[in-house]
Amino acid sequence: MNNSPIQLFIVEDNHVYSLMLKNALKEKGNFEITTMLTGEYCLNKLDLNPQVIILDHLLAPPDDILGPGITGLEVMKQIHAKKPNLPVIILSNQTDTQVAADYWQAGVFDYMEKNLMIMDKLLVSILKAVNK
Repeated sequence: MNNSPIQLFIVEDNHVYSLMLKNALKEKGNFEITTMLTGEYCLNKLDLNPQVIILDHLLAPPDDILGPGITGLEVMKQIHAKKPNLPVIILSNQTDTQVAADYWQAGVFDYMEKNLMIMDKLLVSILKAVNK
């Protein structure tokens, strides 16, 4: 049995939420987690070969200027262009079903609404992604 840690990227522009996810996942399993604040940074670090990427739907601009950031959908499409089989799990505050439908159509591994009770569902999704 392989006891190597599962390599995860968490791409989340809310630093507090990112740390909460990281700490909660580390308590539940054997994970090596790299947190990132921007989609651009994630795309530049794909050579680190994460096994799963947990990606926020709406990411703030990397230079903290006011204005729209890049969406997780745009980042996911670029990830899949470079690594088509890399599972991406989207976390979103969006309640618009069209947003979720756009992700499913683009090949997301899983899509979840952000809340404080997400950890068990997220853990199950990560393990499914790694064992697919």
